[in-house]
This record gives sequence, structure tokens and C-alpha cells, in this order.
Amino acid sequence: MQTRPIKEAPSPTGHDRDPHDKDRTDQDLSTFLVIPYFNNDRGRPGVERPLNSSIVAWLCPSIIVNGQPGKNNFQRGAPTSVTVDVGNWGAGTLSAPVYVRVWWADPSTGFTTLNLFGQETLVVPTGGSVRRTKPIVGTIPTSAPPHVCLLVNVWSPLEAGPKPAAINPTNDRRWAQFNVSEIAAPPGQPFHFTFWVGNPLARAATFEVTARVVAREALPMLERVRRAEAVQVQRASLRLIEARDFRQGLRERGDEGQPQRRLTLKSGERRPVHLAGELPADMQPGTSTVFEVVSIGVGDDDREIFGSLGVIVTAR
Repeated sequence: MQTRPIKEAPSPTGHDRDPHDKDRTDQDLSTFLVIPYFNNDRGRPGVERPLNSSIVAWLCPSIIVNGQPGKNNFQRGAPTSVTVDVGNWGAGTLSAPVYVRVWWADPSTGFTTLNLFGQETLVVPTGGSVRRTKPIVGTIPTSAPPHVCLLVNVWSPLEAGPKPAAINPTNDRRWAQFNVSEIAAPPGQPFHFTFWVGNPLARAATFEVTARVVAREALPMLERVRRAEAVQVQRASLRLIEARDFRQGLRERGDEGQPQRRLTLKSGERRPVHLAGELPADMQPGTSTVFEVVSIGVGDDDREIFGSLGVIVTAR
């Protein structure tokens, strides 16, 4: 299994984010690839990207695992089949040869290390056509965590251009992810989940990491993709604790964590963080609720989402 650090996107995957692209997509660009998150998703900066609050960036329905949309139902050590849907909103007359690569990674908000899962090529016509790859079959090793993220990138030689600054499925139409973990917990009892916060940039940066209940407007998409209902809870007592502090025993220090943390990371650095929460005591067994963790780069001029993951908790 191939593992390598990621400082910036590994291939020339198209134009830099240009505020005028939204006006040029159907007029001047011969190839305009997108991994769609919804019907008629054109991936235009300022229009469909960044993804809005009704679309969750961590669950792309164009990534299908073992034939089941919305379910990361792999088994470690056994062959897993993944297909990817790719659209092309260019206005040219040539169909684009497209190179599709799939990686797996530890649950993360910001990717610094990727493990190659597999790759495939296909041809996608212009004008909004969407094509599905042949099954890409790989094996996630038994040493991997119980839940892993799948990350996908598409590239075509007809859409060559500068490399984007970092892997960012929320903002970049040529990247998508399937980054969701499912756990079970008794109502009124704590649940726990550990993930990584990573810095994919080629420089040190500060990230504001927030755990929150998924927005109500995103529930219809989640229920449609997962084919399962989810309830929204308000009393979950979400807390983020750096793993090293959690091991040292925060209760002894009177610090039980907050739903938001600010971390400064070197280029390529990643750090384990512990998510803790508690389902409402009156939550009915068998019902599920959805939380997400979002990592936002804190810069001088703006705040950009660099990564997110979903955690689905079912009452047992």
C-alpha cells in the first residue's frame, strides 16, 4: 500500500480559483471537470463552490462503495469496490480523457498523508455529461482504523493549469471525499471518537476546529444519500480535546474541553484530537443523529474551510 506525505495537490488539476470562472464556464472553457455533490452541480467558484450549508462536503454521493451510495461499508483486509461519477461542463467539442485517483486516509480534517487505493481512466463528453468509472478495486489493510476516509481527485490533460494550494473538497470541484464514521452509544451516556487535524499547506497555519450539530437544511441531502432518517439534537455537550491532554486526564485539571479549539500546525503536521459528546437521555434507541467537525484556516484576510468530517451516532 503506497503512502506519501501531501504538501500540495499532486497533479495539475485545472485552473486556479478565478472569480470570473462562473461567467466563463459554458462559454470559453473546453473542459470543466467536477465531481458532483448534487444534480446539475457545475462546480463554479462563487456559485456551487464553496459548498453551501445544505450540502455536506464530507459525504459525496458520487463516491459509491461496494454498490451502496451513502455507506462506507468496507471490510478491512478484503477487496473493496469503489466507483466515481465525473461530470464535464466544458463547452468544447472534444470529449475529455479523465484520470481518476482514489486514496484512503485516517479520519481527518485536512489531509497530510494519503494511501493510494486505486485509479481508473474514462472519457467524459462536454456539455454537462456525467459518466461513472468502472469499479476501482483495492484492499484497505487490517491495520487501518475501523472507519477511514476516501478521497478522490480527477484530472484531464485538456484542463491543465496551475496546482491548487491544498486539497480542499469544500472549495475545489476536482476533489471530493467520503469522510464519515458511524458509532453507537446509549442515550444519556458519553460517546467518543478520535480523528486527526492536519495542515495540508506548504506553510505553518492556524486552524479553528469546531464540533457542531449538522445544519437542519443539510438533513434532506443526508437522508436522501444515506436512505435513512436522522434527527437533530441540540443537547449533545460536544467537546474537543487534544489527545495528549485527554490521556493526561483533563478532569483532574478542571478542563473538560470545549466544542471549539484553535491549533497552529507546521506544514504537513497533523495532530490527534478527541471528540466527546453525550446523546440526550430521551433519545429513542435505533434513532440516529449527525455531527460534524469542521477545520477553518484562520488568516489575515478570510476564513476558508479546509476540511470536515461527519460522525453519525445511533442510540442503542
